[in-house]
Amino acid sequence: MLGLQLVAALTLTTGIEVPALAGVADPGWYFGIEGFNAKPRDANGSAIATVTTAPTTAGGCPAGSTAPLGGTLNPLNGLISSGLTLLNLCLIAAPTTTTPGTQTALPAVNTTMSFSSAFGGGFSLGYMFDGGFRPELDFSYIQNDVKNYSLATATDRYTLSAYRMMANAWYDFDFGIPVVPYLGGGVGAQYSKFSASAGNAANDTTFAYQLGGGINFWATRKLALSLDYRYVGASQPNFEYN
Repeated sequence: MLGLQLVAALTLTTGIEVPALAGVADPGWYFGIEGFNAKPRDANGSAIATVTTAPTTAGGCPAGSTAPLGGTLNPLNGLISSGLTLLNLCLIAAPTTTTPGTQTALPAVNTTMSFSSAFGGGFSLGYMFDGGFRPELDFSYIQNDVKNYSLATATDRYTLSAYRMMANAWYDFDFGIPVVPYLGGGVGAQYSKFSASAGNAANDTTFAYQLGGGINFWATRKLALSLDYRYVGASQPNFEYN
């Protein structure tokens, strides 16, 4: 699963004031809020359906092999409750056997899927070192509608949701002016959920990564607006419906 993201973020830093020659921003912890637009690439895969038959039971009391319990114990009717006269006694009992159901996998069917672009959001927490190195943790969420699905009927609607947690490392090229370009990337995990309008859903968690670059526009030494472009990838998820 691959996608492209155009990210706009607002970053607020907390640090000790340092001389302006040290850079346009104060080093220290920072918190960022981000919004982005992303569109997953078209996906090709395969679908496998499994048919399970119900278990069957044989044996027990054959038809015509039962007799009223009250009639069998007729000499003792005075010593037992009248309710027992309504029970049946199996006179010829055959062993009871249960055959478990079987599972049969149908041939795999190739599938294609395309998605609509959508807006997502998230936040980041990191530390800005003096010198340009900037590690951070980033959390984001997005939900894309499935535009075309080869197995869908005219009334089916599907969505793909992604919850992503990344450990990123960025490097700021600070030339002493308020416009600071940066490059970097990160690795992490992505929780993907594929949902259908009928109520069915399946999910999987896979490895994720991203590469990107952008520009920070520093309004003050503690506040910046950034705009970047990221290439985001994740291992192919495996969705299983019950």
